[in-house]
Amino acid sequence: MGQDKKRKAELRQAQRDTGQRYTRLARETRERTGRGFRLAELLAECATFPRTSPPWPAGGPDGDAFAPDVFASQLLGEPVPFGTVLALAGALSEEGPQARLVLESVRSGHAAVVACGARRFQLVLSQDMANELCRTPRCGSQMVNWAIVYCSSHLAACRSEDLVAMAQTWGYALYEEAGQTPERGEGSHEADLLVQAAVPRGAFREVSTAFLHACFEDPQVLDEEFWDPDRALAVRHAMAREELRLLRVAERAARRIRQAAGACEGCGADLPPTAAVLHLPPQFCSRACAPPPPPSAPMARPSPWDANL
Repeated sequence: MGQDKKRKAELRQAQRDTGQRYTRLARETRERTGRGFRLAELLAECATFPRTSPPWPAGGPDGDAFAPDVFASQLLGEPVPFGTVLALAGALSEEGPQARLVLESVRSGHAAVVACGARRFQLVLSQDMANELCRTPRCGSQMVNWAIVYCSSHLAACRSEDLVAMAQTWGYALYEEAGQTPERGEGSHEADLLVQAAVPRGAFREVSTAFLHACFEDPQVLDEEFWDPDRALAVRHAMAREELRLLRVAERAARRIRQAAGACEGCGADLPPTAAVLHLPPQFCSRACAPPPPPSAPMARPSPWDANL
């Protein structure tokens, strides 16, 4: 859905929810969105503004008993739960109180979206909650997890280098979680999403290798890492199983693309077998036919894992 179409749909929904005129809601939204302020300013409102009555009627589904304490924020132009602001402050603790926020959108009584650099947050207005969203502007979906900072729908638009970085970060996280049980790193749905996003770019090998080496170990140093030969062998087996599983995931993704294309989009020739095209976009028969990857902005912020090294 285009950004303008999505904005109009949000306004129509707000019109149904509030009963206000569409033109008035559109004008108020234009006046509020795009406004910039510091996190410290929002925290100052949270600390000094009095508690106000929530905008939800007492006869609602839960009544007032479960409604959060809210204050009337002048920066957001909406009643905001105190807990929501504190949750946002916790998520931006590394940036600090001088972090600059931009109000991206507001749906009255439901949620506001603010951006801090490349990071985007949904401030829930009916609960004490702030959710980090996909970094694609205007996307309302949550990111896959803290290591994979886009939603599953927008991963395919990422640069190959960013997919590799996210695969490595997620692999390290699983490695830490698995401890002495490397088998626990197998079968990751998040790894599947990264591989599926890498296939259309011809980056399967780079992404899968980054994930496998981070999640298990570089095979070249595996025997040095594990002194117990039985343990080293178990890790090798687990890594080989996961490597084969990810290959099957990539082949299925490539097969779907090839079936949709029918023939090479560059020259019209028959496409080679699936396994032969995992090093390039599957809808092309050779590197000569594949266009250069489109330019895209890199992730503006290093991964949390790298920040802790």
